[in-house]
Amino acid sequence: MATALSGDSVSVHYTGKLSDGTIFDSSREREPMAFVIGEGMLIPGFEKALIGMKPGDIAEITIPADEAYGSYREELLSRVPREDFPEEIEPEVGLQLEATADDGERMLVTITEVDEASILIDGNHPLAGQDLSFSIELMEIGVEVPKGCCGGHGGCGDEGCGDEGCGHDHHGHDHDHDHGCGCGHSH
Repeated sequence: MATALSGDSVSVHYTGKLSDGTIFDSSREREPMAFVIGEGMLIPGFEKALIGMKPGDIAEITIPADEAYGSYREELLSRVPREDFPEEIEPEVGLQLEATADDGERMLVTITEVDEASILIDGNHPLAGQDLSFSIELMEIGVEVPKGCCGGHGGCGDEGCGDEGCGHDHHGHDHDHDHGCGCGHSH
C-alpha cells in the first residue's frame, strides 16, 4: 500500500482542537478535504504529519504555534479613529475584513473592540499563539484536487480564513465584509 509523500494529492478528514479541548474545526460533517502535500495550502505541521501515512491511518498530533499560525504579535493591533473607518461598514466586535497594510499587502483583520472614538483591529490570525491538536485520517492518495481553497473548504495555509474557513491559515486571501471567504487564493 502506498504511503503519502510530498507532491501527492490526498484527501483527509480531520478534527482540530485547542489546548483546552475545544473543537475549532472539523471536516467530519463535510466531504474530506483534498489538497496536494507540500504546496503550502495548509499549516506546515499539518502537512508534515501526513508524510509516510497510508490510507486509513489516523494521526493524533499537536502542532506548536510556530508551525501553525505563529506567535501572537502585538504590533498587528491597530486603533483606528472612527472618522477614518469606512462609513459603509458598521463596526462590530468579531467582524473580519480585508485591510491593506502600509507595504500594500492585503491582510485579514478582526475588529476586537469598538467604542465611540475608535475601533481596535487585530491583524493576527484568530489562532495565533496557540498550540493546536489534530486528529487526521488519511482517506485517499491520488485524488483529484478541486480548484479553489482546500478542496472547497474555504480556507487553509498561512494567513488564515479563520472561522469561516477550515481553520487553517492562508496568506493573502480576499474576505468579504459579510464574513464570507471570497478567497482570491494565495490561500
